[in-house]
Amino acid sequence: DDAEARLAAVEESLRDARAERRETERDRRVADAVAHMATLLPGVRGRVTDLATAAQRRHHLALAVVLGKDMDSVVVDSEATAKECIAYLKSARLPPLTFIPVDTVRAKPVNERLRALGGSAKLALDLLTYEPGVERAVRAVCGDTLVCDSVDEARALAFAGPERHKVVALDGTMISRAGLITGGVTASMESRAARWDDRALGELKAERAALGEALAALP
Repeated sequence: DDAEARLAAVEESLRDARAERRETERDRRVADAVAHMATLLPGVRGRVTDLATAAQRRHHLALAVVLGKDMDSVVVDSEATAKECIAYLKSARLPPLTFIPVDTVRAKPVNERLRALGGSAKLALDLLTYEPGVERAVRAVCGDTLVCDSVDEARALAFAGPERHKVVALDGTMISRAGLITGGVTASMESRAARWDDRALGELKAERAALGEALAALP
């Protein structure tokens, strides 16, 4: 029995590792494609995951759930730029991507009452840092989704009162306005959440290299 349980655990770990490797490879291909489009078209701002950063590590998983597949969506300045990007993807036989044109995307104004709910509840939008020029795109993706610490608090926020809310707990559990509850963590979700860690590590390494060069240049 112990051997069978261990075998099942090993097989699950291997499946997660393969899924994470596929996600990492896909992320690299998408990043390369977006970087190349940005050199061709000045209106390409970048992927949501690169433009919006989770300020605190404790929120990484929940915000990865909030953004979902839109972490890979590409923010562009206009619908015309989006069409040019799609034409490029087709000509280069690259997988399709979703584009968010800042000039035409529909983004509801922030419901200010949701900033005063109390407890640990925060608007997902307020837990991200981003440049003002892409605020409309980030707001369109996040909407009025709330993030809170626990599933119990998420349930209370989602169902209490006359107004329903979409809420995500720190463990990744999501409760939709319709009352659907989605839980569990996949290797793909963890890989997406880890992108912000990888980005921060890369920035630190670049800063270390720059400081090293500056020190080496001192007389």
